[in-house]
Amino acid sequence: MTYIKHYISILFYIAIISCNTFIFGLPPYISIEERIKECTLIVIGDVQVLRQRNLFEETKSATLIVENVKVLKNTNHLSIPEFFYLYVKIYPETFENKLKFVPEEGKYIIFLEPVIKNNEVVIYKLYKEEPFALEPWTKQKEERIINFLKNQNDSKK
Repeated sequence: MTYIKHYISILFYIAIISCNTFIFGLPPYISIEERIKECTLIVIGDVQVLRQRNLFEETKSATLIVENVKVLKNTNHLSIPEFFYLYVKIYPETFENKLKFVPEEGKYIIFLEPVIKNNEVVIYKLYKEEPFALEPWTKQKEERIINFLKNQNDSKK
């Protein structure tokens, strides 16, 4: 009987440790407001997966094409084309703040940190906390961002 209790207690501790590893391995949530403050370019776009391929055993890459529907924030006053490409790496097995899956095709609010040379965009990079760079679009989220930016601009005056 004591062996059974011992065995059950060991399984219980293993379960607790496994859950903690999973919970602590998740990136901390970053609010939309925090992302708005940190990004220089926010667009609403229709995302389509153009190409996917395996780089290594557990790493993939994907080329996304974004149809620029609407610019919500453009701090550097960049000329944004109607279509642009995003090149992303997918790390499904990592606990880091990386994309873990290829996004489904659809409409997204995209938080970007473009690489700029001579006032022109060279590369459109996702927000540094990649799991939070592609936010599924809803009208409520769009209005929330617009209102936050408006309030931010009003408070600067």
